[in-house]
Amino acid sequence: MQRIFTAAGIDYWFMDEEGGICCGRPMMLAGHHEQAELMMAQNKQLIAGSGAKVLVTSCPICYKIFAKEYQLNIRVLHHTQYLYELAEAGKLPLGKLSGDAVYHDPCELSRDIRIYDEPRALLKKMINLVPAPFEHDNTLCCGNSLANFSSGNEMKKIVARDAYNKLNSKQADNFVTSCPLCKKSFEKVSDVPVKDIAELVNMALKAEMPEAISIKGRSIPVESSATIREKFNY
Repeated sequence: MQRIFTAAGIDYWFMDEEGGICCGRPMMLAGHHEQAELMMAQNKQLIAGSGAKVLVTSCPICYKIFAKEYQLNIRVLHHTQYLYELAEAGKLPLGKLSGDAVYHDPCELSRDIRIYDEPRALLKKMINLVPAPFEHDNTLCCGNSLANFSSGNEMKKIVARDAYNKLNSKQADNFVTSCPLCKKSFEKVSDVPVKDIAELVNMALKAEMPEAISIKGRSIPVESSATIREKFNY
């Protein structure tokens, strides 16, 4: 996301750069409401003091809490929405990636918030999107919900594998989601690369690149922006 912001010329402040800033939802679920309120009050001060006009989060749970519980006087967007807006405004020149991808609708982003169109429209700008048999309100949970206190790690893994096998029944080359918890869950069971949608955007960026870059003292020819990022995790 930081590389994307830089490429798009966005003046941004990374709120989590010096340590995680929890939205407060885990504490609420655990019954620690007083502590959650203190944390939320501190977060509101940080956000107000930043002078930012937009708050962008990649976590659907954080998006839901910041948008519905904090009552901020600024726009709150999930990163799928914000990245789509940047692409539509011409600030993110995206090239086509090889292969295809299937998209997983995270539970909190779909059935609750109903953000369906932006991630799919964004993906179609850069890769062939394969429809999944379970989409939108009929999506499948990754098994790693914050509220799932009773299931052990093995049961969560079984749920994740079952969901992955059904969602990627057409064997797409890439499995894409837009929730960090879902990404972690599916990475444990997937047969193909699991990507956050922002990672694909970063790979597809048609940024102006030099003919060669220096990596650990070696001059490496740049074949393409997508290739160099893939090879060297640039």
